[in-house]
Amino acid sequence: MDETGNLVAADFAAQLKQAFANLRAALAAVGATPEEVVKITVLSVDHDAEKQQLISATRNQVWSGDRKPTSTLIPVPRLAVEGLLFEIDAVAAIPNS
Repeated sequence: MDETGNLVAADFAAQLKQAFANLRAALAAVGATPEEVVKITVLSVDHDAEKQQLISATRNQVWSGDRKPTSTLIPVPRLAVEGLLFEIDAVAAIPNS
């Protein structure tokens, strides 16, 4: 969904891109960066090899190198909101300043 709560598109790649943009915005809102994410959980509707390649490529753009968060992928038949095809949940360890 976009920042106003509207569904981006009925396209997996577009929703994937938006979800990662939303994740970056949520992290920035609390003063965190993707490097501080220690775990992600991904929900993928009607998951297949093509979707896996898209998820991996996008994840590798956000987290390159040796320090990647642990990752769990859960294929699901549908999500809570009609039309959603992808969801990501992240846990960040933000050091005290």
